[in-house]
Amino acid sequence: MPINTIWRGCINLILAIWLLSVSFDSYSKSVSPQVKWITLGTMGGPIASSERNQPSNALIVGEETYLIDCGDGTAGQLAKVGIPLNEVKAILLSHLHFDHVGGLAAILGMRFQLGLSSELEIYGPKGTKGFVDGLIASMKPAADARNGIPFAPYRTPSSFIKIVELVDEDTFAMGNSRVTVIENTHFAFPNVEPHTQNFGSLSFRFDTPTKSIAFTGDTGPSKNVEKLFNGTDILISEIVDIELSISQFKSKFPQMEERQADNFAKLLKEHHLTPENVGLLAKNSHAGLVVLTHFVAPNASSTDYFRFKEIIARSFSGNVALANDLDTF
Repeated sequence: MPINTIWRGCINLILAIWLLSVSFDSYSKSVSPQVKWITLGTMGGPIASSERNQPSNALIVGEETYLIDCGDGTAGQLAKVGIPLNEVKAILLSHLHFDHVGGLAAILGMRFQLGLSSELEIYGPKGTKGFVDGLIASMKPAADARNGIPFAPYRTPSSFIKIVELVDEDTFAMGNSRVTVIENTHFAFPNVEPHTQNFGSLSFRFDTPTKSIAFTGDTGPSKNVEKLFNGTDILISEIVDIELSISQFKSKFPQMEERQADNFAKLLKEHHLTPENVGLLAKNSHAGLVVLTHFVAPNASSTDYFRFKEIIARSFSGNVALANDLDTF
């Protein structure tokens, strides 16, 4: 076979491979990214559960992972679903109650020990900067020890951490998604004390390339939340059964006085969503799928869960899912 013919064949083969790779790259860029919501932790409140982790969620859009709330044990839950810490691009905190932020110290500490240099963005309501600054200050002894290696370069714990405090009606890009923020009624204090202005509780809407996902965080009934969530494909909603929660808290803490129980019931009613509230929120916001999470009663039975769905169905005719830890939607 002539040499020229062989060379021509090689050149044509290389050109074909190059054209194929360009076509595949163009195709992959034109295909919308896969969007997943993973409920890493579905237990709300201050009582630890052997079956459910504290509140946390992972929003995955293509190759990008974002944490929505960061309750105790979140790092371990990420490991269970195969998400390493270096893949988490940002953390969004709905509010600063301990059950929603208890796992952040571990994640910051592990990132520091691993020497990760990618920037981690932390978004949250008023007070987030002071909270995260406190966690960073608590890392100083470990930073000063420098892993026990003599003359090792000093690394500041705050390196590669960016803190952004959000306010009502903020909107911002997160990768190729859009996040919209609304202040809800979870911290609906009467404005009688100056310190009440230093707190906030947020609900989020995520408009991704393929679907919209609304996240209540902790909130009481709110027309503003309804408006923000209008037409959402997936509504991730907290749920609280007041009577069941009070009953189980009393069984665990028999010293609880009636006055304390009454105050607790009032707080749950005004600052959280009952099954009736969830049904109305889903109906009025024209949601697609409703996903229930943040179950405050630690020993709720399958009968209780069925009852939740039954009550919601009185107002909302769409599908309702009861989330477990590590479920994907």
